[in-house]
Amino acid sequence: MMKEPYKVGASVVVYHENKVFIGPEQFALIRQIIDDGSMNAAAHHLGFSFQKTWQMVSKMNALSDQPIIIVKRGGNNGGGCFVSEYGKKIFEHSYNFHKKGRS
Repeated sequence: MMKEPYKVGASVVVYHENKVFIGPEQFALIRQIIDDGSMNAAAHHLGFSFQKTWQMVSKMNALSDQPIIIVKRGGNNGGGCFVSEYGKKIFEHSYNFHKKGRS
């Protein structure tokens, strides 16, 4: 029986004030919110609790100079969220960095 070859992987984590600003989970959350337009749906797809998702969004926004994720609280028309233009730029830079690292 032939053993599977070793695989090498790496993750990039950006820290700000000694706290994780963007890591693999935050990157995945931003991507999923872009796709879903909803923190609840993103949390469900990623297997995160809604509380964890809310805390991640709050922490990213607090550590950032500009909001990463804009949250619209529920009401008669329901809530929702979207990734800001600034957040999309951060996502694109992270995506490109990860893409280069894998080639």
